[in-house]
Formats: sequence, C-alpha cells, structure tokens
Amino acid sequence: MTIPNTLGWDSTKWLSDSNATPITLFRYTSTTSEPSMADISLHESSSSSLTGTDYKVPTSRVFDLMYLQFTTSSTTDLGLGIQANTSADTRTSGTLKWSQFLEGSSNLHNLAEWYFGGGLHFVADDYILPYDMQDVDRLRWACWGWGVESDA
Repeated sequence: MTIPNTLGWDSTKWLSDSNATPITLFRYTSTTSEPSMADISLHESSSSSLTGTDYKVPTSRVFDLMYLQFTTSSTTDLGLGIQANTSADTRTSGTLKWSQFLEGSSNLHNLAEWYFGGGLHFVADDYILPYDMQDVDRLRWACWGWGVESDA
C-alpha cells in the first residue's frame, strides 16, 4: 500500500500529485508600519524582488487558499474581506469569497488565524485581495497564508 503525499495544516489537507504546488502568499507593506490601501493584493516570493510580486492564478490553473493568519496593531474595528478580482490592488469590482468582523481592542498585535475547510477557491487570472471592508485608510495590519495551486 502506498501512503499518499498530502499537503496540509492541522485538519485541512490536500492530496498532492505531480501538478499540485504549495504556495505561500503575503501582504507586502510598502512602509515600515502603515500600509497604504494600494497594497492589498497578496504577493508571492520572487527572486528578482525583495517585496515579491502580485500573485495571479496562472492560466489553466486554480488556487485554493487553505490557511490565513492575520495580525493587527490597530484598536479600530475591522471588517476583513477576501475577494477574487481580475485586477490587482483594487476592490471596486470582484467576488467576495469570505468576510469576518474583528472588534477593536486596546491590546496591540492581535492575532487571528483562519482555516478554510476545503479552501477558498480562485480560478485562472484571479488576484487574491484581503482588504478592510470599511475603507479605513492606512490601517496597520498584515497577513500571510498558504494554499495549493493545481491544474484546472
């Protein structure tokens, strides 16, 4: 009997094959502490850039976001949304995939983790945009996550 190669985090698992690739994504912050609203697309690492590049699901591929970790040092209430969009760094159109309300706190560096049972599914040409649904400009937050890119 062959034990299948699996990719996963805690109880969220993905059976791997030769065309499945785990990818770590992050929100790049262009300043030392307060990102602008223009920095909202998740980035992937790049050998030619220390800040990475906007991640766009390649043609004939799909991406399932399996895990997301979010950190904020703001005391402002935050409605976090995750959107699929065909344009980078914009949320004027697109498909809302998930949302969560975070109540403000006097504690700095609040940490939240989300597991998406089965993953949030993105298709070819989608950018992945986590953003503040209440449009609070320059809110101090960051996130990273990982998922699996595979054939469509």
